[in-house]
Amino acid sequence: MQVSSKMFAQIALQLAANVGVQNFDGRSWMGFELNRTTRSEIREKFTAIQRNQGESALHIQTDGTAVVDLLMDDDRASARLRAIRLELKGKSRFDLLPVSTPNVLFPVHRYENWYLWTWPERGIAAVLLN
Repeated sequence: MQVSSKMFAQIALQLAANVGVQNFDGRSWMGFELNRTTRSEIREKFTAIQRNQGESALHIQTDGTAVVDLLMDDDRASARLRAIRLELKGKSRFDLLPVSTPNVLFPVHRYENWYLWTWPERGIAAVLLN
């Protein structure tokens, strides 16, 4: 079976999603470079879905164990990547977060049990529920 470049990129992305953010250096993750990678470059490499017309986020399809959303600065082909959102499905995966001690942040008024762990030096924030 011949593997297309898009299929290869999808498989590599899925493997990276299962590794988590350990290899995020504050500027790039899996070849996605903040403020440099364009929407058209992403569409060349991945099967990306724009959920709503005019929406600036792209959703990258995975095998269902992770959700990868790429937030762009607008909906043009030349739009630049501004943020990467990685959501892991299923059981908690604390092993996929950086090993250094995080800053813990709580909202002033909490109506549900959630909080943030942040690693500002790495540009990473994790939302923890319950």
